[in-house]
Amino acid sequence: MKKIALASIILLSLGIILFGCVSQQAPNNAVNETLEASMARMENKMTSMESRLTALENSFTQKLSQLGIPTQFYYDSNCKFCANADYVDLATGLVDKLKSQGIQLEIIDVKGNMTRANALGIKRLPAFYATAGAISKSKELTDLFNELEANHFTITNAVDGLAALTNDPSEVTNDACNLKDGTVRLREFYSETCAFCIRMNYANGTAYNPATNPRYASVSNEAVEEVNKTLGSKITYEKYCIPLHTAPDNVKLIGVNKSDEELCAQKQSRQELEKASSLASDYAIASAPLFVIDCKYVFNAVTADKLKQSICAARPDVC
Repeated sequence: MKKIALASIILLSLGIILFGCVSQQAPNNAVNETLEASMARMENKMTSMESRLTALENSFTQKLSQLGIPTQFYYDSNCKFCANADYVDLATGLVDKLKSQGIQLEIIDVKGNMTRANALGIKRLPAFYATAGAISKSKELTDLFNELEANHFTITNAVDGLAALTNDPSEVTNDACNLKDGTVRLREFYSETCAFCIRMNYANGTAYNPATNPRYASVSNEAVEEVNKTLGSKITYEKYCIPLHTAPDNVKLIGVNKSDEELCAQKQSRQELEKASSLASDYAIASAPLFVIDCKYVFNAVTADKLKQSICAARPDVC
């Protein structure tokens, strides 16, 4: 009897345990089914969201394509010294051409307010500007800046992009620095290997750019000497040597194995060279000869007539 009772108790206990396991498994299965259903619904929603985002991205890209990659041309109608008409005509003529290439060119007249140009790091006007991102995504925009550089625009770094600056004539976006005595502050930037700046010789002493050569009939330093004969008392003249060529360049050019930096160092002190570099950066000057009047107006001149005309255009009071 005792053995039967014990067996009954054991069977009863096993039954309870098995019932408990089955009862516990049932809720777990229900939970799993609920989770699986929720996951399936979330996956469907994610797929739907991805489809919508793809459609939105395609729509945005299409609208951008219709609007065109933004590019700006800045000029100052208040600058009477600047050749605004010529450059505005150039920009206007490019509008339709660039639009057909997916580039939207906006022409902006700052009207004497340089805030926007300065915020973009544009140092002189007139100028074209485009973001680096826009240039990297558009072969046509890259071609435009290359073409501008080939046509004697200076390409400089600007805030988040590039600027293509006109050289002759142009206006510095910073304030002028008129001298108290009323004279014209005339700064010339030249290079020791600039054939339009000074008379040069090959390493063997032969003239590289004699005045008998029609191309070099006049050079800028001779133009300054000529203008000084009539306006010398009204001009405060400063001359700055800037490096344009490397030593290998100059070996090919005139047979001299020295860089422009070395040649400049033979003519000016370290302090003068540092000032030349700083000023050239302020005015975004990367070629020669270039002149700057009163820290404001930049132009090129190799003849006395052009130099005097430019001085009188910027400062009619001294003429």
